[in-house]
Amino acid sequence: MTRVQRREAARAAVVFDSSSGVLEHVRGEGARFGLVVQASPDLAYKSTTNVFARGDEDILTDTELPVPTAPAVPTE
Repeated sequence: MTRVQRREAARAAVVFDSSSGVLEHVRGEGARFGLVVQASPDLAYKSTTNVFARGDEDILTDTELPVPTAPAVPTE
């Protein structure tokens, strides 16, 4: 994920759950949590181009923050 900006989210600006990949030029500000990483040991998020700030906790890793189940995909 590159060049993403997310401000003033109610809970978390960015959530990765059981995913891998790279975060670069990502900004999450003003949410309770800036970045939440769960069960994603291969996610590369420590780039100096990323900014997670102005929240209760800027980066949470290996947490148990509940992630809602995705809604069913319509069949029609």
